[in-house]
Amino acid sequence: LCEMTAIQRKIYRAYLTSAEATTVRASLEGSGKIDYASILALLTRLKQVCDHPKLPTLSAPKENEDGTKKKPSVKGINPRESGKWEAFEEILDEALGSNLKVVVFTLYLGMMDLVGVTLKERNVGYTELRGDTSDRAARLEKFANDPECKVFVCSLLAGGLGIDFTSASVCIHMDRWWNPAKENQATDRLHRIGQTRGVQVFKLQIPGTVEDRIAGIIEN
Repeated sequence: LCEMTAIQRKIYRAYLTSAEATTVRASLEGSGKIDYASILALLTRLKQVCDHPKLPTLSAPKENEDGTKKKPSVKGINPRESGKWEAFEEILDEALGSNLKVVVFTLYLGMMDLVGVTLKERNVGYTELRGDTSDRAARLEKFANDPECKVFVCSLLAGGLGIDFTSASVCIHMDRWWNPAKENQATDRLHRIGQTRGVQVFKLQIPGTVEDRIAGIIEN
């Protein structure tokens, strides 16, 4: 369990009291058709703020002048504005200090970028896997066999079948997902045949937020 930073708390409350949230509440309390799209959009933003207060902005679509999609930049964003970062770095330090490899799962590409920036700043060797990654096999091979590649950063939705992380023994979930089977499927990539170590699994969660509600749904 990780406590929000002051800026996280401020932005989270701003979303809860926004006009969008008022519309969502009216939809739920009224007798008409429920606007599920708006509800999901608000819940997504609240979940993103639990990871980092700037994540909703990083996840918003952007375009270049010619109309092509523009990748949001994390330049100038302080990862430590997230209440999860201290716990993440503490787990990472302990794992690296014990010469253990780490797999980090997250739902959000912006969060992958922030983790990557931190690893580069600390000169920690890593590789990553996103939904559009073309050289999947090469990256998996590097993580498995290169002793200097200590961390694998993986999109939760890309971490499905056909992936083997048995060279790692520490798993960090940066955020919670509605479907426990998806979380478990990702974690199971470390438990495949050939795993010779005990596997430690950490799920970072902000109490008193939508993440608590998600955890309650999963547990029930």
